[in-house]
Amino acid sequence: CLRALETLVRPGMRVFDVGTGSGVLAIAAAKLGAGEVVAMDYARPAAAVAAKNVRENGVEAVVSTGVSDLLQGFTGAADLIAANIIADIILRLFDELADHLAPGGRLLASGIIDERLAEVEAAAAAHGLTHIARVTANLLRPVPLGVLAVEVSEDYVGRNAGHFSARLLADGKEVARFTLLVQRALEVALPHDL
Repeated sequence: CLRALETLVRPGMRVFDVGTGSGVLAIAAAKLGAGEVVAMDYARPAAAVAAKNVRENGVEAVVSTGVSDLLQGFTGAADLIAANIIADIILRLFDELADHLAPGGRLLASGIIDERLAEVEAAAAAHGLTHIARVTANLLRPVPLGVLAVEVSEDYVGRNAGHFSARLLADGKEVARFTLLVQRALEVALPHDL
């Protein structure tokens, strides 16, 4: 998702990060030049972690965080909507896009397992969206993104929760650091943001 974000974010654009989790996409969008980023998650603990990461990375003037069920808590329209969440949630998201995606805007949907990809693409087409590209990546290795890269390290993994730290690198230099919290490993194997 970061690889695609790097090519889609333009200076000054408005970005919505739906299901923000740790806030890594929102922070990356801000560091890539977005003028305004709104990052929300349905889970209060995730929204709190995102807010902490936004403050720690010094982008609170650009990124606002909160709690929302999909796009219900968002106001206005965005040039780019990023949703790195599971297929079932992305399918629900399509019904809300018309009111929140600016004309000519783009939806960056990721976190979709291969077995559900055709279903999501068909639903997108049924909602008038045009499929542009497909990108895949291994989550546990550094992801080369041209200028950006992500490194994830496992700090603690218990039976029902895990804490991870991640670094966003630009040309080999750290530009952001994140704390990732995963609860109920059966529901979420890894944070969807990376």
